[in-house]
Amino acid sequence: MKFLLRSDYGESLALALRLIDEGNEVKFSIAEVKARDIGDGLVVKAPTFEGSVQWADVVIFDSNAGSLPDEAERVRPFRPVFGSSNLSHRLEDDRQFALGEAKKAGLVVSDSKEFSGPRAWQKAREFLSGLKDREAWVWKPNGEAPVQTYVAKDVPELYRMLDYWKRLYEQAEESPSFILVPKIEGVEISTEAWFNGQNFFVPNHTIERNRFFDGDRGEKTGCAGNVVWLAPGSKLVGDLINPLKPILQGKYNGPIDVNVIIEKESNAPVFLEFSPRFGYDAIFAFMELIEDDFGGLIWAMATGHDWSGKTSEKFSGALRIHIPPFPEGFDGDKAANPSVGVPIFGYDPDKYSKHISPIEVRLNSDGDPETSGPDGYTFVTSGLGDTPEEAMKAAYKVAEKIRIPCKRYRADLPESIARVYEDLENTDFLNHQQQESETFDLMIRRAYGKRPSF
Repeated sequence: MKFLLRSDYGESLALALRLIDEGNEVKFSIAEVKARDIGDGLVVKAPTFEGSVQWADVVIFDSNAGSLPDEAERVRPFRPVFGSSNLSHRLEDDRQFALGEAKKAGLVVSDSKEFSGPRAWQKAREFLSGLKDREAWVWKPNGEAPVQTYVAKDVPELYRMLDYWKRLYEQAEESPSFILVPKIEGVEISTEAWFNGQNFFVPNHTIERNRFFDGDRGEKTGCAGNVVWLAPGSKLVGDLINPLKPILQGKYNGPIDVNVIIEKESNAPVFLEFSPRFGYDAIFAFMELIEDDFGGLIWAMATGHDWSGKTSEKFSGALRIHIPPFPEGFDGDKAANPSVGVPIFGYDPDKYSKHISPIEVRLNSDGDPETSGPDGYTFVTSGLGDTPEEAMKAAYKVAEKIRIPCKRYRADLPESIARVYEDLENTDFLNHQQQESETFDLMIRRAYGKRPSF
């Protein structure tokens, strides 16, 4: 088949290489100018995205960033589209809209307050003035923002942070848009399935760690590492994914992930956010679990066909490898960017390996691999195991083969993710049999006397 892969920032290079290894033709198109060196010498670059649409059997959009959702809508009448749409963009970036859609689907959601526009900061302070000082709240920006999600331990802390965030928005010349939600104590898990326009396939779970340093310290990086496993009989798939069909039908084809926190006191899964796109780096762990033709899976989802290919029952771990200036990025002269042109050893571009996913990688004029920048997000290594800990250790073993000056990654993920998995087992939601004696809704009502809105 012929796949046109449209990327905002080049994150899906490894997916392109998997499709090529399976015998497909692939053209790779990157929207962001400073990322267009990614994949040079490894994949065929489309001269123009628009000029390659008619060539393709399927057009894959690897995120909801930048121009991709609008492009997906324009392409949809002419070619099968996978991975983005105006709806998926809004579900990801407009948190208040996402909460409303989750509630409409019957998911348990937190009470939230949305603030935007010139008076957002003043209105947020007025809202906080009516709360008790010891209440803990979470700040979540909408869309691309100069700040990250932040959990404040009390209201006075949040007051002070508002002044800081206001300054950052003003420096970035952006209009504020954010929500405030109460902090919920519990354990997080992501539940995903792939949607073909009518039904869901290959349901799976992900445990992710996203902080920069060991012990979950430092800034959020998107992902430091994760473990993915298929979960065809999971309670959470039935309760969180299946109710989304009416929302997605006719408006999106691709993976959708529902991130929840299983609240400690009630043992109820409370909705946090949607990720209707590839999850980075979960997609690279997920690819390990598909033993059949991955291109066939994408084609089936894009064209509305069923899929029942061969899969692995193991756990798959993925580890992100990076170099400076990750995770900050680099805004100066490209020639001075420390993440550009760094020699890479231990990676053979002529031998495809599903355990090694290159990200910001290219071949130089001699055909040798080197980093392409712009941010220092270089590789994801992955591996399989019978437990989450063994899967992560397999990913680490592969990582040892990759040698790059100033190579970095978290060292505690096998133990860290194993602890989260143990906590999840204690919630009873990882059981593969839905107990006939107690449906999800009955369980919630038993815990609260009614279906709650936190």
